Amino acid sequence: MSAAVLAALKGPGQRLSLEIAGAADRPFLPRDKPPPGERYEKMRTEALASTNAYRLAVSDYWLERYESGEGFARGDAWALGLIRLAPGQWIVHSGGEPCVEWREKISQWLAPLNIVTFGYSQEARCYLPTETMLAEGGYEVLESNQGRQSTPAPFAPGIERAVRESLLQQLAFIRARTK
Repeated sequence: MSAAVLAALKGPGQRLSLEIAGAADRPFLPRDKPPPGERYEKMRTEALASTNAYRLAVSDYWLERYESGEGFARGDAWALGLIRLAPGQWIVHSGGEPCVEWREKISQWLAPLNIVTFGYSQEARCYLPTETMLAEGGYEVLESNQGRQSTPAPFAPGIERAVRESLLQQLAFIRARTK
């Protein structure tokens, strides 16, 4: 990877004729069921034993939500945008951190555009896994949601459709406004 970056820096580059335009949206990305409250009871016990203040605060926060019956958000209005720099040169920006697997999907959806993807462009929520990753669990799917305020639940199927539809609508909007 670093060799490719260094090689690109040594090249002549490409001169662009700028035609800047952009659009932004907040598609609704569905969330699954929150983990059982016992997960946070166990986390609290372990945090007390290890004097881990962060995990203690997280467990107390969620246990209070479980006990109050307050409920949890069923999804997120996720920051997502599309910017045209020049013909064929585009940026897709996202809140949180979309996992690298999104790049291939977005490239297919927006083909033949040459895109670059940026994460953490609006807000830092959590990782955005693909639907294939949901069944795998792990940090990006489960643990990265612990510090959120609206729900600790992982994403649910439907996130890819929502992202795809949003990007295609944004592309159509940009093209219609800049003919």
